[in-house]
Amino acid sequence: MKKDDHVLKDWKESEKNIDQRTARKFVWRTRLAIGFTVIRILLGVFLIYVLYQIPVEIYFEHSGKRAEFDRFVATVVETRHAGIEVDKLSHPRAEISPLLTQETTLPVYRQVGGWDVVVGEVKAKKRLLGKLSYTIEYNKKYIHEQMEYPYALPPDLPELTVSYQPGELVEPAEAQLEKIPDGFVVQLQFSLKKGMKPEELFQILNKYDVTVLQMPVYAGEIKEFETDRTTIIEDGVYTYEVPTLMLRPFVEYDEKNRLSIADHIITAEYLEESVETFYRDLSWLIEKGGYSEQELDEKRLAYLRKHGIKVFGATVTGPVREAEKLIQEEQFHKFHVTGIEVWNWYGP
Repeated sequence: MKKDDHVLKDWKESEKNIDQRTARKFVWRTRLAIGFTVIRILLGVFLIYVLYQIPVEIYFEHSGKRAEFDRFVATVVETRHAGIEVDKLSHPRAEISPLLTQETTLPVYRQVGGWDVVVGEVKAKKRLLGKLSYTIEYNKKYIHEQMEYPYALPPDLPELTVSYQPGELVEPAEAQLEKIPDGFVVQLQFSLKKGMKPEELFQILNKYDVTVLQMPVYAGEIKEFETDRTTIIEDGVYTYEVPTLMLRPFVEYDEKNRLSIADHIITAEYLEESVETFYRDLSWLIEKGGYSEQELDEKRLAYLRKHGIKVFGATVTGPVREAEKLIQEEQFHKFHVTGIEVWNWYGP
């Protein structure tokens, strides 16, 4: 091979190596440029998010909307679920997303004697143009444990042509209570065999050392409009179970939806205030809107304003021996023990 051929070959290999180094540098420069561009875009997006979200959070807090959503969820839950309350004393927990979706998680408890027993939490969400959706997640102790029991609607309220025959139904709660020794307090739920005004039920309950936590209110179901219902026949006795509203203890909020006053029990002395709370809550929910039973509540409110309030049961709490006495009341039936704790009781 000639000497010139070697020189030419070495020059081509050298040029090839230079081209590869140049290409690698170009690739890395391109990668770094793309990386910095992505970082700048992400920082820009984050800055826009911050500049947008901060005013949204400030408005959500100072306008009372955060507290309003917690109030909205607590009111919906407590006016249609038996035996439970939502923790309303904690600092507002609601959050709002950039898409203006509101979410909150609130503790749920039962009052058993003097105890406020946490039994789970309610998780709620409401999109900007959507309706409220929520789930109650209970802390269950037992497999297939039933955490809520419906009240039985007496036939006289919707004017059905059936009647109860006292003494035919066996109350499982009676056997439970008689086996519980002294020194315990319980939460007990029962239904009425005929509708009563709230003050009439209080006249009966005044004989016992128990406090009233809730009362289911008849608002025209079955008679005036159809709702989801269950008909149960036990020993020839009809029982209708329908979605219902609850008369709950007196509660009041300020202009920014912060809790001002809240009772934990319904008393005869402040029964009128509890009734006022009931009407105010129902009207407020309808006005705010955005929940599944809004149209149904409008019909219920119209019926109640025309006919007044009648109740057909109660959830009470007190010493086990006092709760046991209630089973002997002729107009009470469908008892359920919904909570039991060691003694903590100071009376109504």
